[in-house]
This record gives sequence, C-alpha cells and structure tokens, in this order.
Amino acid sequence: MTRKIVRMMAMVLVLSYFPVVMYFVGDAKASTVCTSVTTVVDNSGQNVLVTADGLSRIVLRAFPDLVGRRADSIDLAALERTIEQQPVVKQCDAYLTAGGVMHVIVSQREPIMRVFGSSGSYYMDAEAYRIKAGRDMKARTVVVNGNVGALLDSESLISLCKYIDASRFWKAQIEQVYVVSDSEYILVPRVGSHIILFGGTDNMEEKFANLKALYKYGWDKKEWNVYSKVNLKYKGQVICTKK
Repeated sequence: MTRKIVRMMAMVLVLSYFPVVMYFVGDAKASTVCTSVTTVVDNSGQNVLVTADGLSRIVLRAFPDLVGRRADSIDLAALERTIEQQPVVKQCDAYLTAGGVMHVIVSQREPIMRVFGSSGSYYMDAEAYRIKAGRDMKARTVVVNGNVGALLDSESLISLCKYIDASRFWKAQIEQVYVVSDSEYILVPRVGSHIILFGGTDNMEEKFANLKALYKYGWDKKEWNVYSKVNLKYKGQVICTKK
C-alpha cells in the first residue's frame, strides 16, 4: 500500500513538473530576439534565378526591422507568404532558432525556356509561370522566339520545351525553338548549319527518336554542314534537304 502511494505521489509530481517546464520553455522561446538572418536557395546549380545574398536582400527589404524583434512579434507565416510572392520563389520555409538566427529557405522556380517577345524577355517554368529576366539570372534553357505572343501558355509549347529540358542529350543539342504557330515549330540545333522542321507536338517522342537516330547513325561528320533542312513533319519520315 505504501509503495502504491509513493508511486502515485511520484506520478503527480512528474505531471505537475512538465507544465511548469513547458511554460518556461515557451516563455524563453517567445522572448528570443532575432539577431541575424541566414538564407538558403535550393536550385539545380545550372539555373540560378536568385542567390542566397539576393534572397537576404529581399527578406530585409520586405522586413527591415526583422533583426532585433522578439519571436512573439514575428509572424512566420506572413513572412513565408511575402517571400513566396517573389516571381522566382516557388516555396518558402522560415524558422527562428533558440540562438536567434532566422533561417529562410526557398525553392526557386525551375525555368524550361527563355522567351523573347515584343513585350520583353521572360523565363517560364513548366507551370507556365512567367519570370521577367534579370541581369543576375543565369539559366541554361532553350530560347523561344517567333510568333510567341499568343502561345506563351500553349500546352504544346510547354510540352515541347519540357521534353527538351528533361533530356541531357536534347538540352545540349537544341538551342532554339522558333514558333510559327501552335502546330508548327522550327528547332535550331547548336551544332550544324541546318534547321529542323518539327511541325507540331503530335508524335513528339517518335520525331525526336528519328532525329536522334539520324544524328547518331545516319550522318557522318562531313554531312553535318551539307544539309540546310531536316523535315520531321510527316509521320515516320525524316527528309533531309541539301544546301
């Protein structure tokens, strides 16, 4: 009986101890002061739309009094929403450590094309999100120009550029997509003096497979500059036109 009473008293003490400890922990956390801001940008390495330093400037410009503020006066959700309004940012996570360091971590948008149109130059990702090109932005993407005014949100254009971007071979080979219409594209390769009459994105995988077979097995080194056009518009055919 005595042991049972002792165990019950010990349990009561333990249960009463934790709320007190959590109260002091919560109070200490609320009184923590932000002493500095550190930023991290998660990107592919090849495509840099914003650097960590650039992100720091964005954060401190949006929240100039962030350093020096108590934790209980910082709305982390509002901070994240504000940073996610930046065109280059896809997602933002922020947290304050016990030492007072504010960590801001963002995933940047990944462009699949750079569009040159009458209204200026833009990067665009696979979700058709437009990012106005800046001087400090460095992204290795296919260039899109031509009749792009009405086609920036075109599913066929996005699927074409997404396919090129996803392939190491085609990303290295195709430099430019010229838009004639929604069902007519011309590709310009990095190597050789020919252009590729691609047509629309119907049978797209077959067209690229045929073109790859031509590059790998059909032409020898001397023939890369012999032809002016490669026509893939007709199903199951690769028609080469000499200069």
